[in-house]
Amino acid sequence: MEPTGIIAETQKIAAKAFGVQRSYFATNETSAANKVIFQTLLAPDAKLILNRNCHKPIHHCMVLSGDHPVYLNSSVNKKFHIYAPVSKNAF
Repeated sequence: MEPTGIIAETQKIAAKAFGVQRSYFATNETSAANKVIFQTLLAPDAKLILNRNCHKPIHHCMVLSGDHPVYLNSSVNKKFHIYAPVSKNAF
């Protein structure tokens, strides 16, 4: 978490571009980055509305954080036979 070289330099450039004091890059996998983000943003015992078909590490993170997921079922894109976002009717 103490980058040097090109990563440190580009984090400074990104911070300046976004008008913030610091920026951080996740240089490992998406799953780990999602866990860091969710565990940083959610207070213990929080409730979060989740698509039941969301990225699986999000479910794992919720368990680790002691949070409570509220699941909504995904819709299905019948044209391509794949899961789609939660339908507006789910709310």
